[in-house]
Amino acid sequence: MHIQSVSRGSRAASTSSGQGRGWQELPLIHCQECGLQVIRIESKKIGTLGQIFYKCPNNVKDDPTSCPMFKSEAEYRSMLERGLGAECEHSRPYRSQDMEWFRQDVIQLKQCVLEMKQEIRDIGKRAFVVDKSCVLVACAACFLGVILGMMCSRN
Repeated sequence: MHIQSVSRGSRAASTSSGQGRGWQELPLIHCQECGLQVIRIESKKIGTLGQIFYKCPNNVKDDPTSCPMFKSEAEYRSMLERGLGAECEHSRPYRSQDMEWFRQDVIQLKQCVLEMKQEIRDIGKRAFVVDKSCVLVACAACFLGVILGMMCSRN
């Protein structure tokens, strides 16, 4: 299993949840949902200030469509102890293939966007030429109108 550990620096003998256990370094596994490496965050909220949480980088607060992986330190530790962190490694080749397809889709989308930008520029240039032509025709019509007006006033 591919895991990476993260150090939290020095910490008191008991956690902010008051469980009374010593500090222990936990490995950062890959998310079982999307295959990205889990990140460790420390809460800045008043109710959970200083508590440690583990989440997928694709987890977005209050967004039910984002990755659901968000665990308290105790939940994450329990998950690791039950061996659930190892399961994601077996699914990673499939996730890796999915990510490659996704990458190819993004490249194609970027190309489409670039082509659309160029088409918009071309349309803008044509519109500018049409605008100039309209101004030229309007000026010519005014000029003819003035000349005809002068000729009619002489008669």
